[in-house]
Amino acid sequence: MYYLLLVIFYSLSVLPMFVLYALGDAIRWLVFDVIGYRKDVVMRNLANAFPEKSDSERNAIAKQFFTAFIDTWMETIKFLSISQKGFERMMQYDYSVLHKHAAAGNSVQLMAGHFMNWELINLTLPSHQSLVWVGIYMRLSNKAMERLFRKIRGRFGAVLVPADEVKTDIEKYLTKPYLLGLGADQSPSKPAQSFWMNFLQQPTAFAPGPGRNACKRQLPVVFLWIERKQRGRYVFHVEEMFETAAGLTPETLTVAYVKRLEQVICMQPANYLWSHKRWKHAWKPEYAPLWIDEEPYPPADAC
Repeated sequence: MYYLLLVIFYSLSVLPMFVLYALGDAIRWLVFDVIGYRKDVVMRNLANAFPEKSDSERNAIAKQFFTAFIDTWMETIKFLSISQKGFERMMQYDYSVLHKHAAAGNSVQLMAGHFMNWELINLTLPSHQSLVWVGIYMRLSNKAMERLFRKIRGRFGAVLVPADEVKTDIEKYLTKPYLLGLGADQSPSKPAQSFWMNFLQQPTAFAPGPGRNACKRQLPVVFLWIERKQRGRYVFHVEEMFETAAGLTPETLTVAYVKRLEQVICMQPANYLWSHKRWKHAWKPEYAPLWIDEEPYPPADAC
């Protein structure tokens, strides 16, 4: 099955990007306009996050999101065969913050959210800074697709670690100065052991692991977000959140990350992954000791 998928995806990947975008437009129309795949999830998430916006405004965001979402997968198919030169034309970036820490011999923790196209991260960071890029990711349930996506993501030297191996095997990947990447906006599996705070006007669970790891290792912490300028054109923003996590608490670090994530989403809402069931865990009063936000629930307007 893997080799069959590889042949199909590689055959598609050699097509010009404008052809893949045209194919993507047809897929978007079929999947979202006709079938309505996760449309209810997207619209519910947007309504909860932006109650101050009109229906027409939220519909416009949803339409832009659906296009960007399918573009992400068309571009990811292209990454299977794209040249380094072709890949470079897609991006602008300034990694001076990372160069500074690499020159000082520091390892760094990178915090990111699911902004499209997030697949760019594994392909650009190994090539343009000297720290060993270690990306933590969630396995795909289909083994053939898992193998295919590992091939795409690892083309330019990314070290990829499944999230279920972090507790047992992460140390073997951290023997040299590293850049540890965490998509820290995933919905945690254990809400009763998570941090809770306001996020986009809703009580939201966040995994405590990223904050605890940075504090334990006293790492510098940077925030990465992707600005989508147009189809196939992105700007990578790498911002220093903390020169070092020494003296911080995991709660403080998590709050800072979530607040900055929220600001960026409000700037370019269609670029966020609204089809993800981010709020599948409902707030319960017994989670009150886990609340880390300085603002109580219900939250003030976020955007």
